[in-house]
Amino acid sequence: MYNQQCAVCHGAGGNGKGPRGPEIAGRLWSWARSEGPGIFTDPNYMVQRNPSELTNAILDGYGMMPSYRGKLTTEQMNGLVDYIYTFFYKHPPIQ
Repeated sequence: MYNQQCAVCHGAGGNGKGPRGPEIAGRLWSWARSEGPGIFTDPNYMVQRNPSELTNAILDGYGMMPSYRGKLTTEQMNGLVDYIYTFFYKHPPIQ
């Protein structure tokens, strides 16, 4: 789901450099400073967010991002929020 709906702006790697990235970056944030919405690889950005904030941004939209309210199930929403956190945090391997 992320790759189909989100990666065009947020980038496949969560770095904010999707195909629409240059257009959006010029309006909203600075890649040079890794600041702004949608740079999920930036730990400083992500640790300041909690899952409910990300859920609300997805549901209601944020800046240029459209609302996905009524378009995603609860399970899809929770999975998407969990997936976003994987861009900066990797679980250690189970031994």
